Amino acid sequence: MITTNKFGCIDITDDWKKWQQWLDTAKSFRYIPKKSEKAFTVRKEQGSKGKASYWYGYRKQGGKLAKFYIGTEQDLTVSHLEDIARRLTEKLQTIVTEQVPVTNGEVEKLQREIEEFQRQLQIALGKLTA
Repeated sequence: MITTNKFGCIDITDDWKKWQQWLDTAKSFRYIPKKSEKAFTVRKEQGSKGKASYWYGYRKQGGKLAKFYIGTEQDLTVSHLEDIARRLTEKLQTIVTEQVPVTNGEVEKLQREIEEFQRQLQIALGKLTA
């Protein structure tokens, strides 16, 4: 059994062997970096054609999901997970800056569509209450 602090967090530097044993049955966990990076989810995914399991880091921000390959259980060290946290931040920044800008014409078209949907909703609601 891995000891946890009062928040239910595991300190993976306490006992590497117990940490590896815990990972054998774990499917995912939340990693909270020691530095200023945001927390992220770590998930085990089965390799193709029955090969070994591999771990990936995931973080969602502003509706965008970033995924980053971590490696095998042996790669789940504090230093590597700290690096993955930084890389996920960089990847999300790249994703956000690569978004295609919306033109004024597209915004106006969407506003007209919203107004039309609202009008149709009011008509439908009026029929329901009549």
